[in-house]
This record gives sequence, C-alpha cells and structure tokens, in this order.
Amino acid sequence: MTPFDVNRISKRHGGFALVVTLSLLILLTVIAVGLLSLSSVTLRASSADQLNREARQNARMALMLAIGELQGATGPDQRVTAPARIRGADVVQPHLTGVWQGWKWDGTGNPDFKGRKSSQFLRWLTSSRDQSLVTGLDYAKSAPPGEVVTLVRGKRDPAENDRVDAQIVPVTTGNSLSGGFAWAVFDESTKLPISLPEPAAGTVSASLEQMTAAPLPGYSAATERDWSVLEDLAAQRSKLVTADQSGLTGLVAADRGFHDLTPRSAGVIADVAKGGLAVDLSRLFSDPGGLPAGYRERFLYSGTSTPLAPPPARFNGANPFPSPDPSWSLLHSHYRLYDKLTGGLSPTIDTTTLERPAPGTTGAAVGNHPFFQTQQLAPVIAKAQFVFSLSFGWHMGLPSFSRPGNSNLPDSDPNKDLYITWLVVDPVITLWNPYNVKLRFSGGRIDLYRVPLMFRLYKNGTLINSEYTHFANCFVSDGFGSRANTFYRLNLLPEKGSSEIILAPGEHVVLSASNHVKVFNNEFTIKGLDLRPGFEPPAGNASGAEVGGVSTMNVCVSPNGANNGSIYGKTVRSVPVKPGDSIQIEVKQGRAAVDTPAETGGKEISGFLKYYTGSPSSPRRVGGIELDYGDQEPEYLPPFSINDLPSVVVSGDIPKNVPGDTYQGTRPPPAVRFKEPFLITTFQLKTERDSKFPSRGWVHNSPVNLYASAGLDQKEPWANHQYELQWEAMTDWPPASPTIEISNTNNRGYGGPGIYAQSGLEFATHSSVPLAPALSLGQLSHAPLNAGGQLPLVSRIVANSLAPPVLDPSVVRSESGGRTLLDHSYHANSALFDQCFFSGLAEPGGPLDRKATVREAITGLFEGGVPLANPRFVPHRGASGVAEISDALTAPDGYLKTAAHLLIDSPLNVNSMRVDVWEAFLNSTFGGEVPQTKDGVLIATPGDDSAFSRHLPSNGGSLESANGPLEQDLAKWNGHRRLSKRQIRQLAEEIVLEIQERGPFQSIAEFVNRHPGAGAHGKAGALQAALDRTDINELALSGATRVGDGTTADGAPGVISQADLLTAIAPVLTARGDTFRIRAYGEAGPANGRKVKAWCEAVVQRVPDYVDSGDDPWVAPTKAINTRFGRRYEIVSFRWLSEADI
Repeated sequence: MTPFDVNRISKRHGGFALVVTLSLLILLTVIAVGLLSLSSVTLRASSADQLNREARQNARMALMLAIGELQGATGPDQRVTAPARIRGADVVQPHLTGVWQGWKWDGTGNPDFKGRKSSQFLRWLTSSRDQSLVTGLDYAKSAPPGEVVTLVRGKRDPAENDRVDAQIVPVTTGNSLSGGFAWAVFDESTKLPISLPEPAAGTVSASLEQMTAAPLPGYSAATERDWSVLEDLAAQRSKLVTADQSGLTGLVAADRGFHDLTPRSAGVIADVAKGGLAVDLSRLFSDPGGLPAGYRERFLYSGTSTPLAPPPARFNGANPFPSPDPSWSLLHSHYRLYDKLTGGLSPTIDTTTLERPAPGTTGAAVGNHPFFQTQQLAPVIAKAQFVFSLSFGWHMGLPSFSRPGNSNLPDSDPNKDLYITWLVVDPVITLWNPYNVKLRFSGGRIDLYRVPLMFRLYKNGTLINSEYTHFANCFVSDGFGSRANTFYRLNLLPEKGSSEIILAPGEHVVLSASNHVKVFNNEFTIKGLDLRPGFEPPAGNASGAEVGGVSTMNVCVSPNGANNGSIYGKTVRSVPVKPGDSIQIEVKQGRAAVDTPAETGGKEISGFLKYYTGSPSSPRRVGGIELDYGDQEPEYLPPFSINDLPSVVVSGDIPKNVPGDTYQGTRPPPAVRFKEPFLITTFQLKTERDSKFPSRGWVHNSPVNLYASAGLDQKEPWANHQYELQWEAMTDWPPASPTIEISNTNNRGYGGPGIYAQSGLEFATHSSVPLAPALSLGQLSHAPLNAGGQLPLVSRIVANSLAPPVLDPSVVRSESGGRTLLDHSYHANSALFDQCFFSGLAEPGGPLDRKATVREAITGLFEGGVPLANPRFVPHRGASGVAEISDALTAPDGYLKTAAHLLIDSPLNVNSMRVDVWEAFLNSTFGGEVPQTKDGVLIATPGDDSAFSRHLPSNGGSLESANGPLEQDLAKWNGHRRLSKRQIRQLAEEIVLEIQERGPFQSIAEFVNRHPGAGAHGKAGALQAALDRTDINELALSGATRVGDGTTADGAPGVISQADLLTAIAPVLTARGDTFRIRAYGEAGPANGRKVKAWCEAVVQRVPDYVDSGDDPWVAPTKAINTRFGRRYEIVSFRWLSEADI
C-alpha cells in the first residue's frame, strides 16, 4: 500500500474535500502579492460566526498561498530542502524549511562548496509581509519580524526549541485591517516514520533483502526516546494517521514531537542535481545478454560513448591499460553474477575469464576489448615464491670437477669426492579465492621469470667462485645461448585424480611442484613443473614420489658462459663434494641483462610473471605481475653473507653413482630428495602485518586485480602498489621454518592480515558475488571498476569516499606520465547516486527463493498490495492502468519509466538534523538476521544489536561475539559486526555534526562523496569522517600499524566503512522532501478588537507527474509551465486544528 493515497482526500476532523487544480496553483503563485491587498469577504461585524468563517477563509487562503509557493520553489526536480538548523547553533528559527538549487560538482575547475550554499539558496518556506526577507539566507538567524503567531508549540522540553512562529500578513479592505494569515511548511522527510508495516523474516532471502534495503527503522534501539512501543505494537502502528495518534499506543508526549515523527511520507525517485527521474538499474540490467543500445558503449563516469580519459599510451610492447573510466557493461557483468551461481544454498561459481588483450595492443582495440567489459573471476595469486636450495648427487662429469685421480679412489676413501653440487629451485604458489562464495578452478599456468639473484659458493670455508654466478646463467655451456627469455613454466593443476580445485570462500591454497624437471634442454620452460595442492618436503631417501623441483648443476658460471669456479687447480662449473663437506653460500642482488620481454620494455626487471587460466597447454592469459625496484633494488633486496645463510652439510645417505637429476622409476632424483633451502623470494600481496611498504592495503591497493605493474611507467611510491617482492633466509623445510606456510588442513596457505602462520589466516574474504539481483547502490561497492592495473588501485569504489594517496585531496583527477589518475569513488558516486536506483523488479535469479516474475511482481504490488523485494517502494499509478504500467516497465526502455510508477515509502533526507531520527535509521538492522555461510551452507543468523555485513553472505560470525585472538581475526577478515545502541548513538551524533559542517547537501552524491579541497572534508565523505571519530572500529583496528590517515587493517570486513553503513539505507536516502506538512493560520476581526483565530493543517505530496500532463514523467519537460513549476503537488489530507492541537 502507498503511504497515503494521493487520489483520495481525507475528510477527518470536519475537514473539507479540497481539490486544487493545477491552473489555480500557478495562478495563485503569480497573483499572490495582489491577493494580499484584497479582503477575502466583505467585512461584517455582525456575529462571531461570521468572524469565524472569515478567519477560516483566511486560513484557507494562507494554505493556498503556501502550496503555490511550495510548487514554485520545489516543484522542479533540481531542488533540495533542509531545516534551518543546518545553518548553525545560533539559528533562532531552526525548524524553518529552506530550499536550495540541486547541484553536484562535475570534477572540473575549483569547487566552492561553501559558496554554493549561499549562492544557490532560494528561500525559506514561511509567510512574510516582505518576500525579499525570506529569500535571504540569514532570515532564520533572527526571530520573524512584526506580529507573529505560533504554528507549532511543541510538546517536548523547552530547551529543545520546538516552537515555530510565523509572521502574520495582514489582510485589508480599503484602509481597514480586517484580518491576517500566516503559514509555514515542514519537510516530513527529515522525520521518523511511525506507520511502516512489519517485514517478513526467517529466511535467507528475507535476511538478504533486509540487509540491503532496510524495511523500517530500529524503533526499539533508540537511546534517548522510548520508541520501543512502536515496534511492540506493529499492527496498531500501521494504522496511525497523525503523529499525535501515536499517543494511543502509549507513546508519551515528550517522545512524539512534531519535528521528530511523521506517520509516513513519500519521495519521488528523481535526480536533484541534473533533473529527471532516476534510471532503474534493475530494468536496465534485465537482459543477461547485455545492455540496451544506449548504454552498450557508454562509459560510467563520462555518461557518453567517449570515456573521461582514453586508455593511456604505454611503452612499446606493454600490457595495455584500459581507460580509467569503466564501462556500463562492466557494471552489468558484475550485477548479473548471480546467474553464474550453482549449488543452491551452497553457492559456487566457476572461474570465468576471457583472454586479456595482447601486449602492445593500443587504441580502440583496448577501449572496446571484451576483457575490460566483463568481470573476470579467477583465483588471485596471493604469493608466488622461489625456494632456492643446495643439493648434491652424482654426475658423469664429476671427474672433470674433482681432484686428479679422484676416480681411482675407492668410494670408502674419506677424501673421495662422490657428488657435485646442484642448485634446486622450488616454485610455490598460494592461490586465493577472495570471494564470499566457493570458486571452482580447473587449472591454469604461471610463467615465472628469473629474479635478480647472484650467488657464490664456499666449500669448507674456501671461496670457490670469486665472481658471482647469476641465477639466469645457470645453464650448461652448450645451451648457454638459449637462456635468454626463458621462464619457469608452472602448470597449476588439481590433485591427481581430480578435475578441479574448489576453493572455499576466502580460502588460500598452496600449490607446489609434484614432479622434477631440469634446466637442461630447457625442460623447465618447455615441459614445466606440475604444481598441485600441497607441499611435500624432502626427506632424503624416505622422500615421497611428489617431491619435485627444477635442478641445475651449473652453479659456477661467468656472465659469458665460462666456468668460473676454482678448485683443485681447475676451473669448474660445479663444486665437487664428499659426505661431511660443508657448502656455504652468499647472495646479492644483480641482473644478468639477458632477458628482453616486450612487456617490461625490453629489459630485465626485479620480478615478472604471467598468469593464465584454463588448460596449461592452451591457457588464456589474464594477468601477471611486473615489479621493478630500479635503483632501489639493492636496498630492497639486500645481500646475505655466509653468516646470514645456513651452511649445508653433505649427507652420507645420498646414493652413490646415481645421477642426481634422474628419476629412479617413480622415485624422485637424489638432487630433490636431499635439497636443503637457503633462500626464499616472495611476490606477495600487501598485508596488515607483513608488508615491506605498509599501506591501507585493502583500501588503496586492491588485492584482487589479476594484473599489477609497478616501477616501469607507474613510478609512484611502493606503498601505492598491489604487490611487493622480498627475499629472506630459509633455514629448513616446513613446518620447522616459517617461510613456505602451509597448514595441516586441506593444503591451506595464509593471507589477509599476514603471510605467515603466526600472522595470517587461512581465510580472508575481500569481495562479494551477489546472490540475487541487487537492491542497493551500496552493493555495487564490490564491482571491480578499476581492475585494469592502473593506479590508483582503489578497492570497493562505489559508496566509499576516501582521497586516494596518489592524488592531492583538492582534486579528483590529475595527469602523471601520460596517465590520467582518477578518484574513482568520487566519479562513480557522482554517476550513480541521484541518477540511478534499484527497484528490485528483476526476473528470478540466483539460489534464493524469491521467484515472482517482473509482471507478477507489478501486478501483485498494484493490485494485491504484495511488497517488492524492497518493501520501501510503493506504487503510484498516475493515470495508467496496471496492464499499461506492466507493459511500460517491461518494455526495452522500461528502465526510464519505473520511477514514474514508484515512490519511496518514508525516505530519509540526508539534510535531517535530528540525531534521534538518524539513530533510528542507522539501527534499521537492529536485531536483524544476517545471511551467513556456515559449514558451507547458507543460513540466516540471528543476533542482538544492529547488524552490518560487508559480505552477503558473511563468511563468519560477528566480531563482537568472537573469543580470543584467532576468532577475532577470523571475524575481522571474514565476518560481520553487531553495533551496540551506544555506538550507533555516538555515530548519529557525529553524522549530524558533519551535516551541519558540510550541508546542506545539494545532492545525494555530495553527501556520499568527500568535498575535494584542503582540510578534513577533502579526505573522506561525511559518513566516513563521522565513523572515524567514533570508537566503532577500535576493536577491529587494535594492534594495526598506523599509516597515513588510517591503519594497515583498514578495508578488512570487520572494519566498518561508509559503504557498509550505506548499503541498508541507501535505497531510502533523498536530498529533498516531497511530502510536506503545512500549518496555516487565519484571523479576522477589527484592528483593535478581539481576533477570531483559525488553524489548519494539510499534507501535500509531490508526485512523478508534471504539472502539465502533456509531458511524460520520464522525459525532460518541454512545456514552459513544467520547466518552471516541475512536478505536481497533490493534497492528501486536511484538518482543522484547535489552538490546543498546535
């Protein structure tokens, strides 16, 4: 049901049926000044009845004038309203309603937010003998001049200043004073609605809907008002017509203030900045095959087929960056991910990727490439590691390395060298499912290029090769020329006997080599290593069949390929050893200058890998990592002396005369069975606790991009990048050495807060896959709008607003090295808020139980009162029948028309200055159920206090209920929050302070976005700034490292953000009122005699229909009358008031 039926006028309290024609409204606005000099009737001093009629006629005239002024001032879409209290604590008339022009900054020039609040003010909605006074911004700072009348007396503490007076405008006949009138208009959208119906509950579907479109405020969570009775008496509550009637429920007078409560109100879903009805994204995204023609090639930020900035030109051969302006198609792709879910209440999604454009691709082929138009779903490389080991084994070339006559000695001779020294490399990959649903992965490939490692060896304390051997040069002399541009091919495979890896939500899985290949003949590149889940450390002769790695005996090689080891008077390529010998190694950074990948500008860099999904033999390239420390490489990859690295003692158990790099049946070669580690190099995502360059990693360094490039042409400081490269000494195999980190359960690795077992977690959830069609713009925070790898790497863009560290806070766009750097949150919020909404009118999809088709939902809403998935949308028929509406909304352009037939039931004006009202709305999820995955199955989890969950479903319990450090960490990185009444009250108070400092907000986007410029307002949006001043996130941030304006834990799901606050309430936010309560007053009587007084009250509602119905509601007005007066107001109720009623 609608909050009230605008086609039926209430006749309660002896009222009259008041039908105001559109022409009369306009006429009244034009001749209002003339009416002031006319008498409403011929004055007679005959009887009290006559004076009473005249007083009422003057009150009616006041009401008509008020409606006319309201229509003229707020009829157009591009208007916002706010109470005068927003002007500061010194305002004498805090409850006057002000009107400003709607506006939002387009990102160009120098925004003057404060100046706009003055220059775009229109008027205060109250009566005045001098209309020029009420068009002055400072009018509310002093009492109304002249003779006044009280229109609202208020019932609360006098200190609250609920009283509203208005100046009486005299009505004269000739030179005689015959009466007067006054009026004031009050915005119902700044108040708390009390007549909303109770929602359904008890299912996963209901819990999801209530977490994304809160059905009603948290009445029982109020801390300074006893509104709990409203929740207890749900049936009676829905029948209330006036706020005063709430006294019948037991609500005391002090808790039902005129400025606090309203039965219900309604809002037109329109763009207050640009005008026009908002676009319904539920209908825009209705076709799983793609967008309508008008949006198919449109970019989100620019709103046109030309992006805000073109794809940047990079060096020749580089992996291309897309335009920093994402396409609408990408948003459509994210929205419809629920189509790809399988598994019912145990939702699973397949790895879904396209081929990334080839390196060197430029121009339109980049901008229109399908890879950048759709969301790519694949495991993320959390860590890519090289473990370097020394090992020993026999080789037929031993005589050429050993002392003369060595071959003639018996094996039992303690001086006989039996083996040579081998270098073994173990690549270890940790794959991460960052999503809140299971991810099915059939396989892939990583091509891992060499790191800048140089080493030299000592035998029993004697240096063997004074000249360092570069890792890239460890080739046999005959194959030395083939070493350039080779790489370690790593085939990512499921466990043997399985066709897929299914990663649980947030899970990290370690894959390591399950076979052995040689550097010889480039086996490591051509054939590659098979990496499967798990890690099997060597155990000498007891090693299992899965022990693997890449081996080379060429450990003493000069840059030109010659042998450079020296022993026994020989120049050797490997070091001969015998049981009991000790080999030491020292390491430093250095480049071989042999690799020339086009993707890295034809030069070697610090670290480089390519990432593919699909069959390793014919994979799709989806990303990679490119890191170049440049001149800082020696600092960031420091040298290790022989005292820093372990010495390796040759075992006597190594088989004699068995080739060190050859399988013995299925038994791994001796070189991998007896390897001993000395160094591990790691490409790693930034974490809370283990980063070399700490940052707010999950905020400013999105960890889910599949392609990352740093230090080539993106030379911003390392704290701004996604990955790091480091190396460290490794003294033993796991579990004895904390380097290759793998748990005892299901081959899991560690990530999230850290990369080690003692600092990280097996599960950490970053992004959500929607279970069902979205209901809130806040849900789009999970859309990967900047997944191309170009800085700034903002994470969770939509609905958040933090100044990116690579931009000055005063701008939202800058140029750097041919690249355009954007504040993605600012541009995305500007493009979506005000201009778009989700009606929920979507065909059934996903694993949940809402199955009504769009046509069924429309019929049920308009004819049966069946609520939509978002019950805060209510029907508006206008002049159309239900069948006509259904046809219109399901037509290809239905997304333009939905807002013509829906209203927001009881919206919240973001300019409301009522702390109690904000408190109630923020508590909309109080005591609500949270959709959660538990033991792999979706359930609705009940709980106390107000629920906030980044992920729907949540992958863990609430942080507040966690016991001990491990449970708290798991909840912080996977779970949700339950905020107490005290915390919400504190937040509401801080929000109102932000509104007073920044407001009035001239659009919802302005409310969501930061105010670019100097000072705190330029760093964060209003909600985020308010949140940061509370203690809400203290528990989650305990122990985190401070960096910049935040901490290294920022971005974890348990650290509540602005977007988390907005998700549930965004669908009901507005920047203007469309329902107004008008108090009007009339008096009659002689100038010096007793006056007869009359008060009346009407509620008027703006509707989507224009004043002149010749223009359809969803088009820009063409009629002059519609351009001037906008959308029509209709009177929905009227009543006479006694003096006691006011």
